[in-house]
Amino acid sequence: MVLVSHIQSLSTIYKFVEGCILIFEYSYFHLQAKADQKDIIALAVKEYQESRIQSSVVVALQHTIQEYNKDPIKLQQAIFDIIVDNRMCKSVLFINA
Repeated sequence: MVLVSHIQSLSTIYKFVEGCILIFEYSYFHLQAKADQKDIIALAVKEYQESRIQSSVVVALQHTIQEYNKDPIKLQQAIFDIIVDNRMCKSVLFINA
């Protein structure tokens, strides 16, 4: 029971961290193009939540945690791969520009 609870806690943390990384990365690239943009973080959060990226990240992360929960090295690499594969700057950047 403790292991299941621990995995669920890690899953929640990983989802939050991945979302933050994707949002900050999107914000950085958006600001490179439009430095005067106001509330870029709020815009990035909104676009992340409204895009298919959030659901893709959640599904990929759930699968990854189940598959690699006993191998932290592979888990870390798989999480990094999820972040790279779901970068917002490559898929939604400048749609609202």
